[in-house]
Amino acid sequence: MTGEIIFLDPNQVKINFFGRVISINNQQINHILFGQKEKFDFSFPAKEQRIVMLNLRNGDRITGRLLSFQSGMFLLQTRYSPNIEVSISALNSINFFGQEQMLSMRAEGLVAYYPLDGNANNAAGNKFNGRVSGAVPTEDRFGRPDSAYLFRTNSDYISCGDIPVTDSMTLEARIYPTSLDFDAAAGTFLEKGSCTLASRSGYILMMGGSSLPASIVFGISNDSGTQGTFITNGAIESLNRWYHVVVVVDAEHKNVRMYVNGELRHTEAWDYPRNRVPGSSVFIGRESEESYSKRRFIGKIDDVRIYDRALSDEEVLAYHYMDIQN
Repeated sequence: MTGEIIFLDPNQVKINFFGRVISINNQQINHILFGQKEKFDFSFPAKEQRIVMLNLRNGDRITGRLLSFQSGMFLLQTRYSPNIEVSISALNSINFFGQEQMLSMRAEGLVAYYPLDGNANNAAGNKFNGRVSGAVPTEDRFGRPDSAYLFRTNSDYISCGDIPVTDSMTLEARIYPTSLDFDAAAGTFLEKGSCTLASRSGYILMMGGSSLPASIVFGISNDSGTQGTFITNGAIESLNRWYHVVVVVDAEHKNVRMYVNGELRHTEAWDYPRNRVPGSSVFIGRESEESYSKRRFIGKIDDVRIYDRALSDEEVLAYHYMDIQN
């Protein structure tokens, strides 16, 4: 993550960082902290002092003076120990207490981010603002009004423009399905191109219909439209609850991975050049082609993200736990 923050009053600032400790002095501690979100309290009582407190899952607490911070690496000086290096992943959730001005804050590789807070603007700072048709604002998973969108009919969708795709990418969304009655084979909540058949192009994220009831399905095709695959194992437990869905297309490791609520559900080999489907818009809430418009999603959708890189297992897990804590 990159960003710049200006503090207007350094004497009255406290910051809570949310992430996950992955090492202390180069010693891996995943066995202690795996799957947990850690909280780091940064207090600024005076300009020359920056006191940091790390509360670890095993009950330990590390307190010291912050000497430096860059790219997820802390250098601390404590009372009882020499300098301690602490590496932390996924520092993209920050709460501020005091007077501050955030100038910029952008996760690496984030091409499009739709918070869906009363509009479909792209909060990643690029173009590709969405156009809302039919869908209406609703409560999000924290009960905040006008902070997600509700999709009910074939006419409810958001068109986001021709967002470019790359050989590696990550798709992420929060979904709240309220019905599996799609009037067709599936309930699509994110698509570019048309990947309902292997001979088509692009990618699709959807709820399975009659053939895969209550399952999350991802489809992808190659650049010539001659090879395609569908992966699932993303079964949901019940309707009327929120699910965090992430699909990673990893060109380096030659696979596609599906996660539901931070858990890796399926890995499929994939080693084909991607079809970039230029000229096709990304659709949220239904399939893009009019002939398939009945394959729409029924329920709420929130926080749609598209990255031009493959997120790691640790990032997906950390984002899920941070999101639970708002």
